[in-house]
Amino acid sequence: MKPVITLTTDFGTRDYFTGILRGVILQINPDIRIVDITHDIPPFEIKTAAFVISKAHRDFPRGSIHMVVVDPGVGSERRPLLVVSRTGFFLAPDNGVLSYVYEEDGPCQIYEIKEKKFFLPSSGNTFHGRDIFAPVAAWLSTGLEAHSFGPAINDPVKFPVSKPALTQGNITGNVVFIDHFGNLISNIRSSHLPSPDLKHLTLKIGEQTLKGGKRYYQEAVKGEISFTINSSGHIEIFQNQGSAVKTLEISLDEKVSLTL
Repeated sequence: MKPVITLTTDFGTRDYFTGILRGVILQINPDIRIVDITHDIPPFEIKTAAFVISKAHRDFPRGSIHMVVVDPGVGSERRPLLVVSRTGFFLAPDNGVLSYVYEEDGPCQIYEIKEKKFFLPSSGNTFHGRDIFAPVAAWLSTGLEAHSFGPAINDPVKFPVSKPALTQGNITGNVVFIDHFGNLISNIRSSHLPSPDLKHLTLKIGEQTLKGGKRYYQEAVKGEISFTINSSGHIEIFQNQGSAVKTLEISLDEKVSLTL
């Protein structure tokens, strides 16, 4: 399979900005395939975007180029980055949005994008997705080497990637992602469990205690809140045909405790 350019943004699916990104890329390399991962990242939610790209990039051909434009610091002194990992290339602002990539897909080579000959001319500093990231992605897709775009650096901005704490008979983690359906995805994975059988486990989140997990959503009665192992191998708290996040009033980083 040929590599592609992917787009992950907080622009919104109905905004014309994503069309502009595609147009800039195709003017430079009309033969490249562009795939939208999502444009529905909640505005400015760097941690959410970081989790999404960490999961999504694994399903694309090796060597693909992933643009992540969730950039509340656009126009400031924050650096535009080009990152080369074991599986592909990443273009993103230096704001921590690639923290999971550094942790899970390293070792990485990281370059600050500084060569202005690859930028689009602009009268403002509010749309680096169009003026910097899109043209650099396109030029990179033509076969240019990563070092062509700027110098190597070794001090990217990162947020701490939290890992579950394992003690005798207990695993404590936290919520790292909330999906479109209101499901709460924790950083506790099936690999942390002695068995994939959740029936004898107890999970506590907020003021809610859930006894016995489910194999799939419909094992819970309509409206019931429970937990399961999702398709990415994470413990996920859900409400059958409802929204767990709304019912429990939980937010990112909320503590999740699992008793074995």
